[in-house]
Amino acid sequence: MKWKYCFKLTLLTALISLVGCGFFEDNDEDSVVQPLGVGGAGVKGPLAGAVVNLYLADLGQADLKGAIQGTGSTGTDAAIQDLEVPGDISGLVLLEFAVDADTTDLTTGAAPIFDNLVTLVDAQRLVDGDDIYASVLTTMVVSLAQSNADEGAPYSGNDDGTISEAEMLAALDVAQTQVKSTLGFGLGDATDIFTTPPLLTDDPDEDQAEVAAYRQAIEAVAAIANAVSEAGGGATAQDAFEALTEDLTDGIIDGQGDDGAITDLETVATLTDIVTQDVTELVIPGTETTVGDIETVLADETEETGSTADTADLESGEIAIDPEPAVVEVDTDGDEVPDSQDAFPNDPEESADTDQDGVGDNADAFPEDDSETVDTDGDGLGDNSDPFPAVSTEDDADNDGVPDATDNCVDVVNPDQANADGDAAGDACDGPSTGVWGQSNWGEAVWQ
Repeated sequence: MKWKYCFKLTLLTALISLVGCGFFEDNDEDSVVQPLGVGGAGVKGPLAGAVVNLYLADLGQADLKGAIQGTGSTGTDAAIQDLEVPGDISGLVLLEFAVDADTTDLTTGAAPIFDNLVTLVDAQRLVDGDDIYASVLTTMVVSLAQSNADEGAPYSGNDDGTISEAEMLAALDVAQTQVKSTLGFGLGDATDIFTTPPLLTDDPDEDQAEVAAYRQAIEAVAAIANAVSEAGGGATAQDAFEALTEDLTDGIIDGQGDDGAITDLETVATLTDIVTQDVTELVIPGTETTVGDIETVLADETEETGSTADTADLESGEIAIDPEPAVVEVDTDGDEVPDSQDAFPNDPEESADTDQDGVGDNADAFPEDDSETVDTDGDGLGDNSDPFPAVSTEDDADNDGVPDATDNCVDVVNPDQANADGDAAGDACDGPSTGVWGQSNWGEAVWQ
């Protein structure tokens, strides 16, 4: 009967081999983390043939680049291709479009004027399957946010030189508002430069006017950076762009940064004029097309990007975007008062604090009295000095804590309201309590 034992041993050996090869592993697809494909594009004009890198964000690094998660490229249609990242990726990630010798700006048909474009987003967007776009404006916002967050307040109060994820997220929101208020050329609150596509896609619900306004701002910033480089004598468009970004960190584009004059802007005597010019007739670098003709640019490039979007409204003029001039001072809350003159730069309802009591003039019932801010009962007397701040019909002429309406001695302090004789007047302003005035009433005590 030895063959039985031999058979059992052989079967056991086979089972061990199968287990070792993973035959009995759980093959449920839901239990396996699949790599994620990343879609999107890098846009000044759409970049074809760019190198695309995705990094975990390291907020302690000057370039924000942590561990690399994947590398791909952009195709001839400028779309990201061959970029896959771990399916369990999380936290902030940095997406970079790096220009090399093979990169072409589809708007110009030539090499891009900028070296790279970046954006910083929550990895959950990759998990959700969102297309991610990097642009001139996302690049500027990320750089500005890093500078701002490193200063600590008002993002978390941390000023120890490190940047937390919470600080960076808060700083990105503020920086986006700052960029849109200066170099947004009229971009409204509805446009999120991290999620709005800067080129036409196949989304049937896409707001083409919003896309056009965003793309126009991108091309306008590029044209201004190019004009600054030409006026600066030697600086490239990339240098000028970085200089403008640095200039914006202190809230005013004036050629000065936190550390003094910015080298690449020192020789640009007409900086303010260049930045604030009407960009409608400013030519997109490398083309003969103006920034004001962005609708045509978007419609024409669909042949190269492969978008199936209906461009009829763009081509007919039904959608027409008129850019506003840029401004050189940040207005974070959009109340048309520059931050440098705004006592409440993050509150669109307030801009002045005349009595400097920390309460804006619009909310301060006594804007010129730093001891009062509220008049709850509306009687013209501030709550701090009003003994009855919630009752407008009450006054207290003698300040004894008893309202005049019920005070039996309105002009004499008598908080106890004593009234021995029970008449209308309290003892403090009344004669003796006999109720009958005779000669005996006029004693020495009364006259005293």
